[in-house]
Amino acid sequence: MSDSPDSREILALLVKAFRRRLTFDLGFSVVRNRDNCIVWAIHHKTNTAGGTSSYGYPDPNYNDRVRGELEGKGVKLDPN
Repeated sequence: MSDSPDSREILALLVKAFRRRLTFDLGFSVVRNRDNCIVWAIHHKTNTAGGTSSYGYPDPNYNDRVRGELEGKGVKLDPN
């Protein structure tokens, strides 16, 4: 993730989601091809390179995509 105001906002939202226990879920793992596994409930980047196919960067749409996932779970920044 780049160090930008938008990325810092995404990080704050991800922290909020983690504290609300919304980051992981039980479900079907595409990677393991099994049900009842711990899976990401909100997509995360796990590599610094490799692009979207390797869960890494560059991924120019990641911030918008993850922001939508977070909003779908009710995770928003407090208005000040």
